[in-house]
Amino acid sequence: MRLAQSRGAVPATFLYNLAQATVLPGPSDTLFLPLAIAEPRRALRLAATVLVGATIGSSVAWALGAGALGIAVTGGAIPGLDERLVASARETMANKGWVFVALSPLTPISTKLMAYGAGAVGMSWASFMLPLTLGRLLRYAVLVPLIRRGYGDELLRQLGIDRAKVEALSDPTRATDRAAAGAHRPPD
Repeated sequence: MRLAQSRGAVPATFLYNLAQATVLPGPSDTLFLPLAIAEPRRALRLAATVLVGATIGSSVAWALGAGALGIAVTGGAIPGLDERLVASARETMANKGWVFVALSPLTPISTKLMAYGAGAVGMSWASFMLPLTLGRLLRYAVLVPLIRRGYGDELLRQLGIDRAKVEALSDPTRATDRAAAGAHRPPD
């Protein structure tokens, strides 16, 4: 909770999502969700930070896919790679790839692998980035209001985490102030 309230929350979220969208393994919301739940008033700013960092990172991943990986795929440098499979992937991404790309931020489909693959099979940067950005905007257009309405607190309750105790460990005066103000009430 102290990190969520600190000036370092936004830069940490940006750097993590930049790295995660490019090469770092792990879920994209590893920092966003805990920080936004801990400090719901900052959820929109944190979501915007995720969007910027992850978009830049996805651009880098697409470029890496289009560069070395694309050359390896199209040049036959990958042993055992069937050229018919590559041609089919190119056709699918050219015709319907935007659907896969737009859905990747909303599903367990790896956005990072989607970026590498889109670049490798020749999907244009604009055809990749527009649906990806729209998918991410939709993701956070849903998450931010839910967090701000107290569903993050409900999640904590379901996990058996007492927010007041965690806040007391983080900052005893702030927990008392929130309790007095009635902040973070659960949804009806």
